[in-house]
Amino acid sequence: MQTRTPTPDAELNRVLHALAQKTRAILGDNLVGLYLQGSFAAGDWDAYSDVDWLAIVTQPLSEVEVAALQAMHRALYALDCPWAQHLEGSYMPLAMLRRMDPAHEPLWYLDNGSQELIFSDHCNTLVVRWQVREQGVALIGPPATELVEPVPVEALRQEVLDTMRDWAATFLDTPQVIANRWYQPFVVLSYCRMLHTLATGRIHSKPAGARWGNSNLHPRWSGLIRRAWDERPDPWRKVWQPADPQEVQITLAFVRYAIALAEQGDLAEGTEPWVTLVQRYDPAWPRWFEEIRAYLEPGLAGLGCRIEHTGSTSIPGMTAKPIIDLIIVIPPETFEQVRERLAALGYRHRGDLGIAGREAFELLDARALLALPAQHMYVCQEGAYELRKQVAFRDFLRAHPAWRERLSSLKWELCLQHGNDRQAYMDGKDALVREITALALKAAEDAQR
Repeated sequence: MQTRTPTPDAELNRVLHALAQKTRAILGDNLVGLYLQGSFAAGDWDAYSDVDWLAIVTQPLSEVEVAALQAMHRALYALDCPWAQHLEGSYMPLAMLRRMDPAHEPLWYLDNGSQELIFSDHCNTLVVRWQVREQGVALIGPPATELVEPVPVEALRQEVLDTMRDWAATFLDTPQVIANRWYQPFVVLSYCRMLHTLATGRIHSKPAGARWGNSNLHPRWSGLIRRAWDERPDPWRKVWQPADPQEVQITLAFVRYAIALAEQGDLAEGTEPWVTLVQRYDPAWPRWFEEIRAYLEPGLAGLGCRIEHTGSTSIPGMTAKPIIDLIIVIPPETFEQVRERLAALGYRHRGDLGIAGREAFELLDARALLALPAQHMYVCQEGAYELRKQVAFRDFLRAHPAWRERLSSLKWELCLQHGNDRQAYMDGKDALVREITALALKAAEDAQR
């Protein structure tokens, strides 16, 4: 075994050690290498992850080798360890591995939850080649980079897009295929994951895809993604349980949205594809703010903080991106305590991002990220200029409907005019925002006299 501790889980390592030893004993010199891939190799696994591997062989398996491997997999499945029932992988000839245009020939394949090898093209993809080369952990054999060339990024993206289209054709034609409590959330998380690949040119885990989808796709899908993630535990029982019919229909709508977004061809790392797709004011936004405040307040108790709802979603009647802006207002000399408390709640400090007196925080905790509405969260000390400016802007537009309508209409027009061109959208409203900000600050100063 090349790596005796390939994962942080000791029980899984024992199963992998047995898999490696027994495979080598059966295949001998025909075995080139055995590689852990997927979420365990990427380091982003959880208790419900399957254990993906790929065995590389010099020659296609003989009948004798297949028979011995069948017996081996039955014996491994019987081990008293849950991971042993969730091994998934294939036996691929080296010459086939090195081809960057796989014809999807079937391989001997062990499915998750199975103890019998079958013929399947499941692992004969560029996605698997990428994972093995870029993230694979050698259980036996040389580093995978010595066996397979880099997968071209555009070829990887094209394969993922083709998969999205092929799956969609099946689901949209026969929705009952996904109408159980395992498959329906699997589809949601898989499409998040595939869009994530289109955006970055890399393969990511389902947890990473869910986090990315929640942060980068339109917030109207955040509830669906959160519910799909919540359904992840106990998948085998849910295979036999019907999905909520309404949830199936929402999932099909999400698949159509994902395909349309992918076919635009402008997904790029770090972008928010929907960022300029503002919408008319939603009376639910104050409730969204209260949900976030309810999450924050217990963790900040005793520090004398208050939480302000700012930005366009805090102004009734205002067109806005459906992201809640909020500012935690803190007393002097408490920032380090607040930062520690926020870290315990799953927030990462990002610095002031070029705006003095305003510290930005990003929510990274997976459960909270999927449970809470989309948000931009900041910390300001009481009396800070940025705090005064944001509160004055909000209060002025709440009190002056004519100015509010002027800005709201302009934002809507810019959205229709520029679509996903974020910079053009921001530039188009900059002058009016500056004008309103100046009036708002003056009104706030006059009110204090």
